[in-house]
Amino acid sequence: MPPWPRFLRAALRVAMRLVFRPRVVGTAPSLGPYLIVANHRSWLDGFMLLSELPAEPRLYFFADWNATAGSWWKRLIIGSLGAFVLVDRRAAFDRSAVADTLKLLGQGGVLVFFPEGLPAHDEERVDPFRRGVGFLALRAKVPVVPIWMRGTGELYLGREVLAKIGVPVSVPDLEPNKENTERVAAWLREEVLKLGDPWVEPQVAKKRLRWLTHLF
Repeated sequence: MPPWPRFLRAALRVAMRLVFRPRVVGTAPSLGPYLIVANHRSWLDGFMLLSELPAEPRLYFFADWNATAGSWWKRLIIGSLGAFVLVDRRAAFDRSAVADTLKLLGQGGVLVFFPEGLPAHDEERVDPFRRGVGFLALRAKVPVVPIWMRGTGELYLGREVLAKIGVPVSVPDLEPNKENTERVAAWLREEVLKLGDPWVEPQVAKKRLRWLTHLF
């Protein structure tokens, strides 16, 4: 990884510990390529994984081009980290994003996918996974690592946020048609759900800086 993105990751790691209490359970594979598939609570999910998982193999994330195009500071962060594949969600199928993803995986990278699309902001809800993750998993033919995100739905100072890493799974060798991509997406959702525990809301006297929930 180049020095500048490495420095930004280190700064992000420090910031995470100043504001939140990040915790990782389990260990991600030390060698790529592979896909990470996780549930999506808030904007913090991606930044937490970028902060807490090892710098190598390098992580890459999908980012909505339309959501970042109108915000200079979002473009600055994404461009500086150099860890995002921009996707045009207005298109039914963004071929350039798929090509970029397969290229990064071919170089030994790790792609992080939040297949629910929009964040739920709800600790008890996991929306259906979009079949795009099934298509990508079938096309890439690499292991998939499920991760359970917990505590990022509502953010405040001192909040414990958790990433629970599961065991890599192998994707069946199937044609990436509509039926198979939907089946694989549903199967990957179940793999993520297996890692979850019943949610118990922590008792906090005062939730400071709750505006962090909708920061990004």
